[in-house]
Amino acid sequence: MDMVVLSETKMEDNMHLKKERVLHLPLKGVYFDAIRSGEKTEEYRLVTPFWAKRLEGREFDRIELSRGYPLRDDRERRLARPWRGFRKTVITHPHFGPDPVAVYAILVNVDTRNSVKKWLKLAGPGQFRGDGDWIEIDENDPDALKAWEIHRETGYLPTAEQNEKPES
Repeated sequence: MDMVVLSETKMEDNMHLKKERVLHLPLKGVYFDAIRSGEKTEEYRLVTPFWAKRLEGREFDRIELSRGYPLRDDRERRLARPWRGFRKTVITHPHFGPDPVAVYAILVNVDTRNSVKKWLKLAGPGQFRGDGDWIEIDENDPDALKAWEIHRETGYLPTAEQNEKPES
């Protein structure tokens, strides 16, 4: 009988694999739609021992927002957002009743009204790197933000931070 041994190198290669830390937040349809449209920038959870255990002193890679409890492959009812943290605050909101309540305000969208836009120059078919059109990066798309950061750090593709589309 043959024995399969995982070499030290293979074990070391697999040791660096890190499971992505995701905060899952199921939402009512009205709040999910408001976040998707960019109208809502924070999602609220009452300050309770349940939420304190899940939020305080923890870091996440991203947030997965869902409209209710969709099937795993239902992408229309799911949104991924980069983790930007939370703050404790006191609000009055019809969902929580008429009295002010302490909540965790989880940042789920970037308020882009006063922020500087991020741009990446992508080459089209038959064009060389550095040629092409400038595209605006969606600051609520964790994959797009990560790609922009990589290109900014490496200089592989031109990047820009300004409000207006850069000139070619």
